[in-house]
Parts: sequence; C-alpha cells; structure tokens
Amino acid sequence: MNILSLNCRGLNTSDAPIIPYIRWLVATVKPMFLFLQETKCSVAHVQSVLRTTNPHTVVGVDALGYSGGLVVVSWAPFAVNVLRSTCNFMFCKISANNGMIWYVLFLYGESRQEFRNSLWDQLLHLLEAYPDFVIIGDINQLDHYGDKLGGSTMIRGWEEFTTWKHALQLQDIPFVGPRFTWTNNRDGVDLIMERLDRVYASPNWNDRYPLGFIKNFPILHSDHAAIFYQTEPPTQIHRRPYQFENWCLLHPDLTNIISSVWRIPIVGSTMYRFTKHLSIFRTQIRRWCLDHKVVWGIDWQELSTKLMANATDISSLPQGNAFMFQRQQELNKSALAHSYWSQRSKDKFVQIGDLPTKFFYNKMRQKQRAAYIYLLRIADDQWTEDGPTIVKTILHHFKVAYGPSQVSTASDQVQDEAIDLVLRDLNLPHLSPSQQQQLIRPSLRMKCMRPCWYWSGQISWDGWINGGVFQTSLGCPGNEVFQAVNHFSQQVHTS
Repeated sequence: MNILSLNCRGLNTSDAPIIPYIRWLVATVKPMFLFLQETKCSVAHVQSVLRTTNPHTVVGVDALGYSGGLVVVSWAPFAVNVLRSTCNFMFCKISANNGMIWYVLFLYGESRQEFRNSLWDQLLHLLEAYPDFVIIGDINQLDHYGDKLGGSTMIRGWEEFTTWKHALQLQDIPFVGPRFTWTNNRDGVDLIMERLDRVYASPNWNDRYPLGFIKNFPILHSDHAAIFYQTEPPTQIHRRPYQFENWCLLHPDLTNIISSVWRIPIVGSTMYRFTKHLSIFRTQIRRWCLDHKVVWGIDWQELSTKLMANATDISSLPQGNAFMFQRQQELNKSALAHSYWSQRSKDKFVQIGDLPTKFFYNKMRQKQRAAYIYLLRIADDQWTEDGPTIVKTILHHFKVAYGPSQVSTASDQVQDEAIDLVLRDLNLPHLSPSQQQQLIRPSLRMKCMRPCWYWSGQISWDGWINGGVFQTSLGCPGNEVFQAVNHFSQQVHTS
C-alpha cells in the first residue's frame, strides 16, 4: 500500500504547470493511490486531466465554485467505497480480491480556525468504530514547535488538536526529506514555512505496517509539497543500460570517434579485438551523447533533486529565503521550457530520430500496469502483496520447472544414446559436402555487410549499440566483422 498526496491549489486551467508535474510524480513513484486537495474544479475534470495515466478508479468531492475539491485516484485493482465524505475529508473502505481491507481517511484540514474543533469532533465520532485506519493529507494544523519556521511562536488550536490525537491514540508516521511542506511564498522576515502535510496511523495499523514512512518532496509549483506514504521500504530499481538515439548517427563526430577507436592497437583474436573496440566505443559515444544531447522540456528529476538538497537543511530564515530564491529561479526556467515545448510541439511534433509519441508511450505504460502483479496466491488460502515474496515465489516456480531432475534413473551413457536416438528420429537437415566446401571458401565482403545493414533496423548490439552504427560507418568495424565470420566458418568446418 502506498499513497501520494498533494495540495495542488488548482487544476482548473489546462495549461497549469502543476499538471505535468503531477504526471511526472505519478510516473516516477508509481503510487497505488493519489490524493489531490484543493483541485478547484469538478471530479470529472480531474479525471480528464489524468486520463492518459489510465486510472482504475476516480472518486472525489466537487469544488464549490473556485475553492475546495477533493479527488482520490487509484491505479490498483482494488474496490474503493466512499463511506462518508464532506468538503474536508473522504473516508474510504478499500477492498482487495483476497479479502484484505484497508480504511483510509483522506483529510483536508479546515483552514479556518473557528471551524476546526467541529471537524475534530466529527472525525472522532466517525473513527471510534474503526480501530485499524490511516489518515493522510493536508492537516492544516501544527502539533509541534519544530515544524514551524518564522512567524508567530504561538500555535493556535494546538490543545484541541492534541486532545483529539490522544483520544484516537494516533501515532505520527516518520518522514525523510525536507521537513517543511508549506510556505507562504514571502521573502525576508515575512517568510513562514510549516510541516502541514502529514500521516497519522492508529495503533493497529502501525502494528500491521511497522516499517511505514513518508517521503517529502520539495515545494515546487504549489505552496505545498507532495508527500508519498509507503507501508514498506522501496525495493531497489535497476536502471536499463544507456542507449543512444539515431540522431547521433547524423553528426560528423561519430565517424571520427569510430576511426579513432578502431586505430587503438589490441592484441588477441579477431572477435576479442572486435568486442574490446566496441567496449571502448560504448564509453566514448555515451560521454559524447550526454554532452551534446538537447533536452527539450523540463527535467523534473533534476529539478526535484536540486531543490531537495537545499530544502532538507532548512533550519533558519536565511536558509529558507535562500531556498525560496533558488526555487523561484528554477520555476522561471521551467515555465519558459514549458511554454517553449507547448509551442514547439504544435509546430513540429516528431523530430529527427526515434522519438516515442505520447500515444504509444501511454499504451506501453497501460500494458505495464495491466501486467503488474499486486497479489499472488502462495498457498490454497494464503495470499501475499509483498513484492520480494512475489518475486521469490515466481523465481522458485520456474527454477523447479526448468531445473534438472534431482534423481537420475539412468547412466550418462544411456542418456547419451537416448538423446542420439531422438536426434536421428527428428531427421534434422545436415550440410552436404558441397555446402561444407562453401564454408571455407573466401567469403565475399558484401555477404558479411548485408546482415549488418539488416540489423540496423532490427536489433541492438550489447543492449545499447544501435545497428545503425554499422550501416552509417562500416569501414573500421566491418573489417573485423568480416574476419570474425571467416574464422567462425573455418571452425565449423573443422569441427
């Protein structure tokens, strides 16, 4: 179970920069649930904005005019039943196919101090009947002096909120990342930063998920930061190898790089020299691509990482003002890139090379989400949602299915005879004497080159080298390919 929460402060305009940021968050952390507060629009409009992410369920509360609005989006194959909802909260029962049930209170705290006590009383009566639940969202109320920077030292409503917490025995979920999740967007001595977005859990929930934690993101386009609650520590993600794109093949530097690499003397067999040259070429072409590639649009990962480092260390007003100044500079750059890409995409949708379109990318993401395993039955009446357990169970199944038999009923000689008999019964084709002579004849160079041209549109070498390299610059590597094919043909004939 994991939930992403963000007070977005308005999704009512289609060109709002917060919209691509939310899509980036969803694509990066891959949440099961997304809780948006202050959408300032209808639930149907939010659903249309996020339709490209292919959500499984969308429920919420429509905004009243241009204020409020709550939306919960789910990508997990769970049933989401809203037991009770107001303009401040949605209390949901989430059910899985295996009978597991979660109770989640998606909360947007009352912004007006005079109405908060009535909200706490209402939630106390509601949650008393449910011993196992979690609360997530913009609480809009502080309960610790360390969660505030700047402004008045007095915390209004602290006593009533603390009494409500103790009555429900709520436990604060720990967090990592920047401490403060809200800012008033002012400078100098007027700057105020607070940790308003939090997660609370009942004792039973905490016993059920003792390793749960929150990841706080830096404050970007909204005055609130996104928070990501996870019940289990994340598994390590292995990135795929870097692959350079076809636009590199049109640059004249590529020919010079290939020539310089293949002039490097290497001692060894033909295939060994070829593979070593490919390894050196891979390092140099990757460095060249990263230095020359033009990234259109906004690199949200770089922007988030850059702000995360400075936001984590905020403990004084000068540090807070320095962060706000850096944040504004980065937002100005991202706004320019956002407007530039919006205009450029209308003029020229597909650039030179293999650039995936939005349509096919969404289709690929849809297939990935459809193939994702959320639950797995490991016994007759036992199900698991733990990711590592699911991986180990599947791997063990295929190891047993394709592994060698533990008990040998025949000797190696008998098995060899049986295999030889089966091969003779298959009547497999074999090389005639004339065909064997063809293998050791001096092969024409073009016969070796044609497969390289064919491979340019079919496969990639070593998982990263596009076959177009051999079609564009075949002079240096072509000789080694030609020699390797001749050597292989001779070895086949002699064996």
